[in-house]
Amino acid sequence: MELTTAQNQKLQKLVKAGNNQPTCAKELNVTPGQLGMKAFCDAQVAVGLVAKAPATEASCKKLRAAGARWELIAAQTGLSVASVKKNVGEGTSVGRGRPAAGGKAKTGKTAGKTGVNPVARGGKSKAAPARARTRAERAAKSGNPS
Repeated sequence: MELTTAQNQKLQKLVKAGNNQPTCAKELNVTPGQLGMKAFCDAQVAVGLVAKAPATEASCKKLRAAGARWELIAAQTGLSVASVKKNVGEGTSVGRGRPAAGGKAKTGKTAGKTGVNPVARGGKSKAAPARARTRAERAAKSGNPS
């Protein structure tokens, strides 16, 4: 949702007063989803709560490393969120678990190891299980002649 000029000015006043996004959305009679984080971050930069930054790849990486949201970096640099993500590159996940598609591949001793037992995942184990022995085979192995 695009904000009108009057809504944008009111948003800047609310942000300058120290309100958060849900409070600003309530005052503007919209939902927080309709307000959008990008518009909120743009207002923060416009009122001077957050400093502007140059639109370079290095500054985008530095801001992301400092923990800034994608939308805030885009507002500070004047770039789009997609171009900020492109500038920062892959491997910027802050989550836990497996890397996202296209994440950094493992190298060295850890290459190819998933850390999960393939049988536990429902796959096949590397060594096939031994087949069951017949009664005659068990008897022959034990040395019993009968």
